[in-house]
Parts: sequence; structure tokens; C-alpha cells
Amino acid sequence: MPLITKADFAGVIPVTVNLPTDAANMYINQAEKFDLATILPTGLYDAVVTYKGNVSYPELNALFTGYLKELLLHQTYMRMFPQHGVNVTQYGVRVNNEDTSNEVSSSQRAEIIRNENSIINILTAKLMTYGDAAEWTFDGTKYEFDTCNPNKPQKFKFFAL
Repeated sequence: MPLITKADFAGVIPVTVNLPTDAANMYINQAEKFDLATILPTGLYDAVVTYKGNVSYPELNALFTGYLKELLLHQTYMRMFPQHGVNVTQYGVRVNNEDTSNEVSSSQRAEIIRNENSIINILTAKLMTYGDAAEWTFDGTKYEFDTCNPNKPQKFKFFAL
């Protein structure tokens, strides 16, 4: 079960309520697996998944609600946004044009992407600062980064546009 749901987007991420739950879950799962889990110390992601909501683990829950949840929401949006309105059909990759709406321009899309990347960078820096201050120890368990992990966390990601 994902750490967040489509309902968590409300008030944080501008996504229509008409977005199918299956589509939202696909992007949530990708963001959890490829974006969030890879920047956390070994075992911490699994612990958060296992103990989220369990009152016996208040520090893990504080980490999730205070840092991971908002970061994951923005990471999910960054996985979803480039494909909004794009459909793969038997005729190739298509964009639906409706009479009641207009597609955003490339420059508007680029600005949204830059803004989201900035938010993700700031939230990642806050998470790393918090984790470092706690020495990545939550509810009596110390989580350490795998020194051989090629996905060792970076404080910032930069994307060329």
C-alpha cells in the first residue's frame, strides 16, 4: 500500500479529482521506489512503510508527517506532470484537445517544472538536515547509508531544461 493516496494531493498538488486512482497510484509507486527510497538510509523507507500510523513509533511518524509526506507528494507530481493530458494510442503519443480548455505552453510547463524542482530541492535539504541532526536514529534504531550504494543521497538534483 502506498504511503500517500490521491486524496493527499488536495491543497498541496494541483491535480483534478477526476484523475483515476489507478493512474495516481502508478505515479505514487514510482516516486516512492525511484525518488524517495533511494535518498534514505538503508532500511528507513521500509520502516516508515511498516510502521506508518503505529503510535508505538512516534519518531518515524513525525519524520513521515513532517518531512517525507510533502516531499513524496511533490516527487509524485514531478513524475505525473510531464504526462498530463498525454495518451498513448494506436496512432502514437497524442494530446487531447478539448473545446473547454487550452493546453499550456512549453514555457509555462518549463516554469512549473522549475518551480517543482526548487520545492523538491528545498524539501530534500530540510529532510537531510533533520536526519543529520537526529543522526538518522528514530525510535531507537539507527539507520545508516550504504557506502556502496550508487544511489547515495544527494542534497540537490539539477535538471537541464
